[in-house]
Amino acid sequence: MNVDKKIEKFNKRYEKAKVGETVKVIELKRKHFKKKLSTPHGFGFQDLKDDAKDFYRLLICNDVDITISPNGLGTKDFGVLITKVKN
Repeated sequence: MNVDKKIEKFNKRYEKAKVGETVKVIELKRKHFKKKLSTPHGFGFQDLKDDAKDFYRLLICNDVDITISPNGLGTKDFGVLITKVKN
């Protein structure tokens, strides 16, 4: 994952969005997580691979108000959709 490219794509989507519109930041797929998860009941920051972890850390350190929505829990194709509402 190219973190700079992902940020650039998000910024373009965010600029085009209208106020109040939900904008996709990134969708982390199974490939962005380590093969073995720390718990069978879900996942956490420690389960992300380094590049995905760097991207997530960047969001948190810059105090970006995000919404995290897991999808496909309990399946081998789970993922996480991270969104932000434009204000």
